[in-house]
Amino acid sequence: MKSQLFYSAFFLFVFLLIFLPPYLASINNYILSEIAYGVFSRLCHQLSERSFTLWDSKLGVCARCVGIYFGLLFGCVFYRLINPKGAIPTRWILLASVAPLFFDGVTQFIGLRESTNLLRFITGFLFGVVFPTYLIPATDAALANYMHCQNLGRTRKGRK
Repeated sequence: MKSQLFYSAFFLFVFLLIFLPPYLASINNYILSEIAYGVFSRLCHQLSERSFTLWDSKLGVCARCVGIYFGLLFGCVFYRLINPKGAIPTRWILLASVAPLFFDGVTQFIGLRESTNLLRFITGFLFGVVFPTYLIPATDAALANYMHCQNLGRTRKGRK
């Protein structure tokens, strides 16, 4: 449960940061805007024609990445509704969430068709909303295992 709260806060912060570069540009703070775009350029191609715009400037990441980050936020916030048992789903669910994103990206890359920003957003969102159903239980299990090992270490030290 703590990891759900942590990831919800983290992805809210990241999602809000996506809006920072165009906002900074809108108030004529171009130096900080370019720095913010530079940070996001490590994560995304930022092609203008594949990005949503706000305040006459593109967001910090492309439409697909906006979908992924919004999906991650949505999936974390509503994790208990999406995955009430808290179990890690079968890998097929993850594959099914990646398939539309992969198909959209590959068919566009090889020139079969041109995608739209809405479709890019939706395919990113589908993956983003599913990924926390793996991330949160895996993190919870790793933390529980770590705490268990720490408790075993204390118990063994106390016996000596």
